[in-house]
Amino acid sequence: MAKKVLIGLPPSLLAQVDYVAEAEHRTRSDLMREALRRYVASFRLPDIASCVQSSAEGPERQQLEQSYALSTRVIN
Repeated sequence: MAKKVLIGLPPSLLAQVDYVAEAEHRTRSDLMREALRRYVASFRLPDIASCVQSSAEGPERQQLEQSYALSTRVIN
């Protein structure tokens, strides 16, 4: 189930969001979900792959591997 998140936006940014949402016949929520999906999908932790292959052991290595997996997964 989706969770609701309350965010504050400057009036000028909200006006831009509303303009695009209306032009594309979409809701604000739909537009913001897509923007966040794209941002998260493009986010990569710097050199995390090389960190995972380093000498990290135990819980540190597991945490690095989980972070790497999250950074490469496409969010739906």
